[in-house]
Amino acid sequence: MGRRVVTALVAAAVALVPAVPGAATAEPARERAWSLPLPAAATGATNLRITGSGLVYGHLGHADGTPHVAVWRGGGLRELAPGAVTSFAYGANSAGLVVGQVAPAGAEPGYREAVAWLGGRTIDLAPEGSTGSAAVGVNNRGEVLVYSVFAPGPDDTALPVRIAVWRHGRVTRVLYEGPEGTGIPLLGPAGHVAVVVPGADGASSLRVWDPRGALVANATQPTPYAVPFPLDLNSRGEVVMQSALGALGRVLVWREGGFTDIGLLPGAEATDAHPTDFFLRDFINDTGEVVATSRTGATSRAFRWKDGKATPLTPDPASYPQGINERGDVALMTCPTPDTCTPQLITRTGPRAATGPTGTTTATVNAVHPHAPVVVGTATTPPHARAVPYVRR
Repeated sequence: MGRRVVTALVAAAVALVPAVPGAATAEPARERAWSLPLPAAATGATNLRITGSGLVYGHLGHADGTPHVAVWRGGGLRELAPGAVTSFAYGANSAGLVVGQVAPAGAEPGYREAVAWLGGRTIDLAPEGSTGSAAVGVNNRGEVLVYSVFAPGPDDTALPVRIAVWRHGRVTRVLYEGPEGTGIPLLGPAGHVAVVVPGADGASSLRVWDPRGALVANATQPTPYAVPFPLDLNSRGEVVMQSALGALGRVLVWREGGFTDIGLLPGAEATDAHPTDFFLRDFINDTGEVVATSRTGATSRAFRWKDGKATPLTPDPASYPQGINERGDVALMTCPTPDTCTPQLITRTGPRAATGPTGTTTATVNAVHPHAPVVVGTATTPPHARAVPYVRR
């Protein structure tokens, strides 16, 4: 994951959303869904998420097509890097610490550097001497995972990278220095870190470190599966990964010291965590529940998996998950017909609407609040085609 991947990470986005009842984002009276402000010059909002404290974050589209990090709190909007060529957020915690990367104005084309934003301040996290970096994760312990790339030496066969944990203004531990691996390194809510890197025998290896920095897993990719991409990590150190058998997708979970294939729904031929965009989404919660899709041809169907049991989330012929929270609520898009997809929130008591406010049309749910049945998404408002951010509880 060298400069080309650090740059490409910007394209691998996820969803983020607004606040819960009593949180800081204001709600209009009696309306269960409400829009968030959008600058007149923005082409729309994308990749929305919401933190446990109700901070909504995501990206504003500019006329040149570049994303720019923004946060919404208390009914207000702030763009965090207005002077940057582009910026991207990988996460935020309940204290309002947002992490990601920017392309600074005047920098060499393709260069990106790791940053964090807190209380109106920008914190430079790019290691000295790096040729590219990104802050790819943050948790409520105040830890930030920084991935950085360095220029190759004469004996390097792959770009050398460093994965380190930053906290309270300094690097607290360097976990990995070596050739680039596969996918985005993950930081879990309890402080675990997971990454897939090349092994000594040429096969790839999943490495997991515990919150103290001790290596607790160094497992070679299982045969005959393809190299897995790490996607999500919970507080127990369980890792969800996208892999494949031949040309057909499979979802693996690292748990209890081994790899588990979560399998297929009856009649399906492949399983994907998400049919189109599986980066930076919540696919597993702390109880070990996983959400994914089983695919037959071009049709995907969302399901919930736990301890060997797969349960479809909707009777509709097509659907895909946008995230799961600690209650087991699942945000998803469900498609009764191929041309009609609508947002839903699947709770323990049944489905709920997840559509935009009254007067909006096409809506897409992006994510679900970590601890409440609240979603965030985007919707269009006629006659405009802009994707306006909204919250629904």
